[in-house]
Amino acid sequence: MSRRAWLQALTGVAAGLLFVLAGCADEPEPIIIETPVITLTAYATPEPTARPRPTPRPTRTPRPPTPTPRVVRVNINTADAVALEALPRIGPATARRIIEYRQQHGPFASVEDIQKVPGVGPATFEAIKPYITIDD
Repeated sequence: MSRRAWLQALTGVAAGLLFVLAGCADEPEPIIIETPVITLTAYATPEPTARPRPTPRPTRTPRPPTPTPRVVRVNINTADAVALEALPRIGPATARRIIEYRQQHGPFASVEDIQKVPGVGPATFEAIKPYITIDD
């Protein structure tokens, strides 16, 4: 038998087997298909049942949205040491220097004037700028 004839026979057998199995899935007896080239024996199996759905993973309870914090501005002309220390990059020593500068030179005319205080440079000013004011 030529290779082509053998492949045609095998294809026919496979197609026939599928057809037969689809039609008699409930039969427990073996199904035998004989051709001049090969003999196949297949056992019918019940139709596959639907795959059980996976157990859903527990979901997290959604957190309520975090409220947007209200930015409280510190008036650098009236703030005490505690309020000044609440600012980023301002510790007790710098807060004390701000108060001393304010007492010696009077109120700040602009928020940028705080850079005249020793220890408050451009980096510190940029860190505290959103949180300071000179207005009540």
